[in-house]
Amino acid sequence: MLKRYWLTGAINTLLHTLFFFLFIYLVDLSVPLSNLLAFLTSSTFAYLLHAKIVFKVKIKFKKYLFHIFIFLIISYGVGYIVKENNWDPMITVPLSVIVNLTVGYLISKKIANI
Repeated sequence: MLKRYWLTGAINTLLHTLFFFLFIYLVDLSVPLSNLLAFLTSSTFAYLLHAKIVFKVKIKFKKYLFHIFIFLIISYGVGYIVKENNWDPMITVPLSVIVNLTVGYLISKKIANI
């Protein structure tokens, strides 16, 4: 199960990175908003993969909303911290990935059970 979790996480990370750069450099949005929108897009995909492939459970809309709500707060918060500290925006995605992977696995497995 952990291998499947990491594989879907890697795919999600690629999508998150792609959308982050699209929003920040092509659409010219702020770092926090770009990270939030990139996360929203990629995490929807990740939720579906985790539910069906990793944890093999039925997709439930309430659990999806819980999942998204928690991680939107984290993603926006990471972007906000990067912006407020004038850090290079390039650190936003890796920092988000580290926080989200750790917190995400615990929440998905223990609390939300996807």
